[in-house]
Amino acid sequence: MDRFVDDEKLDQGFTSANDLVEVDIGNGDRLRPTFISAKLDTECKQKLTDVLKEYKDCFAWDYTEMPSLVRSIVEHRLPIKSGIGRISSQLADVILIFFLILRPI
Repeated sequence: MDRFVDDEKLDQGFTSANDLVEVDIGNGDRLRPTFISAKLDTECKQKLTDVLKEYKDCFAWDYTEMPSLVRSIVEHRLPIKSGIGRISSQLADVILIFFLILRPI
């Protein structure tokens, strides 16, 4: 996890079981960064990068590249009641433990 400390992807919940290598599959005028496994041998990495570049029009890097996408599909809304304050995760843990102890078996 230390290798992601300075990486902006950490804030996006990005994790991987394998070490990754960033490759640019763009055509030079616009970056199209993506990640592939660092464990692949050099020939396999090159072939995979070539395939990704060939089919780069199948990928999108932001919502403006997906004009037909329905916004309600990609947005997640939490049903929060107005006037209800936030509770800390520690308090939530205590409440959960309390209910687990007192629940009937």
